[in-house]
Amino acid sequence: MYEFICNNDITPADLSTFASLVYQYTNESGDGPLTVFGHPQGSQRLLRKPSVKQSKPAISAIINIPFKYPKGIPAPPDPQEYLVSIQADLFIYLPNEERYVPQEELVDVDLVSYGSLNHWLLIRGTRIPSFSHCIDRRTNANFNKEGKIMVLNYFEGEQCYSLLLKIVDTDDWQELTAGMGQCIYEASSQVPFSKSCKGDQEFVINAIENEALLAFNEREENEDGSGDEEIDTDDDGELTEDEDYYKTLETFLDGSGKNKVMTISYKQPAAYVFRGDKLGIYRSVSTKLRLSSAIPNLSSKNVQHAMLYRDESALLVMKDDSRVAQIDIERNLVVDEWGMEDDPRNSKYAQMTDEATFIGITSNAVFRIDPRIPGRVVQQQCKRHVVKTDFSAVSTSQSGHIAVGSRKGDIRLFEEPGRVARTTLPPLGEHVYALDISLDGRYMLATCQYYLMLFDVMHKDSRQVGLRGSREKPVPKLLKIRPEHVSLMNEPIAFTHAKFGTSQGDEKYIISSTGSYIVEWSIANVCNGKPYPYTMRKFDNHIISAAYNSGCSGSIIVALPDEVTISTRSQLEKPSNRFFLRPRKKASSGYE
Repeated sequence: MYEFICNNDITPADLSTFASLVYQYTNESGDGPLTVFGHPQGSQRLLRKPSVKQSKPAISAIINIPFKYPKGIPAPPDPQEYLVSIQADLFIYLPNEERYVPQEELVDVDLVSYGSLNHWLLIRGTRIPSFSHCIDRRTNANFNKEGKIMVLNYFEGEQCYSLLLKIVDTDDWQELTAGMGQCIYEASSQVPFSKSCKGDQEFVINAIENEALLAFNEREENEDGSGDEEIDTDDDGELTEDEDYYKTLETFLDGSGKNKVMTISYKQPAAYVFRGDKLGIYRSVSTKLRLSSAIPNLSSKNVQHAMLYRDESALLVMKDDSRVAQIDIERNLVVDEWGMEDDPRNSKYAQMTDEATFIGITSNAVFRIDPRIPGRVVQQQCKRHVVKTDFSAVSTSQSGHIAVGSRKGDIRLFEEPGRVARTTLPPLGEHVYALDISLDGRYMLATCQYYLMLFDVMHKDSRQVGLRGSREKPVPKLLKIRPEHVSLMNEPIAFTHAKFGTSQGDEKYIISSTGSYIVEWSIANVCNGKPYPYTMRKFDNHIISAAYNSGCSGSIIVALPDEVTISTRSQLEKPSNRFFLRPRKKASSGYE
């Protein structure tokens, strides 16, 4: 029970304090799939005769988020085919109330086709405007099987809304999820769903429905990350900077180039950042990030990817002209350069050893590279595919097994280069931009533009962990930004390379970024079905890359266009209206 008596003596500051307390304590009550201020009201199964006007609390005026109800978009004429026709209760997310509010019971919901690969969702009722939405990559459909709920983003021009459909009948639910799975796949891949075999179709539908249940054996995590040791960013100790330091900093920041690529050391708290034709080496000093040295005038202006090499004494740089440069970090110069058919990509953990070889890919081949031999490619460990595989990403486990993703969205698992893949995971339609494998080899992570895919690759029968080839095809858990949060972000979703933590205390977390936000998922919360498994922090500029700071649990290195800074897990928040409304704080870096 909350009571607040307001008269002319009450100041706006008092109102804001009371509002903050209400939001703080009501949000601690629970986070069910529909819960923000408790359960949304209005479904005929939840409340008889709903009234949207009566459901608005007076406190919404204090939140003061500009909101205009959608006007609706009429459906295009003459659909060729009705794929799904059901009824559902419609809700819309009102930012001022931080919950889904009922609009109408038993509206007509149709999935229709207007020709090859052109599908629309139509929502029509007697009290609402007609909503028609082209199923595309921005739809961001989220499903809750237990509650028979689908939530999605709906756009009118640049304005983004979040709609919720509550389905009652089980058959209707199965029909809707199957139809949406087909439409989302075709919209993303531009390939007819009918060309996939039945097993692959079921794989896609189960993944999109988020039906995958992943196991997690570690102790249950607190949602705020408490219990983990973190670095203290409030250290008041000042660094003593000399004239040479400022000269190095000025040299690195000078010019029109921007920070473009960052790679992280696994052995020490350090980051390597490419900016134009320069390389900056940052190290953590006294809980701050300091530019340790800069290498100017590299012949590597158009860097696309970079990886540490030979016990982290060198860097391999992949450029957009299909050439690879080897940089000797200790001597600060390029010592070798050679051409490839395409960009080879980095493998994980090899940088921590003196291993001279590494795994590379082209659009149709997987192979081992040895820079010491003529031609660099070990032909006995090279597998070239005749069919168009369109490979785009590679990662290896600590035990040497290989995962290769493609622009089509499929992922192949190899036991070693030079052999045929033992397992191919079907595509969901999205381009796989990057892959990563957890320290223990238990989980595999694929980065797509609009979501991440988390796979549990432990074998059910043998209980062996790793990417050993088998007939098993683990269904991924899709990690997405919730539609109501997308509607408040005011920027498109575009995830950067997502990574597992590599230090003790971080291995149970995943870090990525999209636009000006860093996003961290707790694997425990994902596997345990928490509806809010992620926390976020926003910056005043778009983020180039985010990665864990090795050896410093809870420390995240963030590269922005003109600075590199450290964030901590304690600075990340569970998203709320106040989080999105708060002015973006300028990053506080170690070299400012």
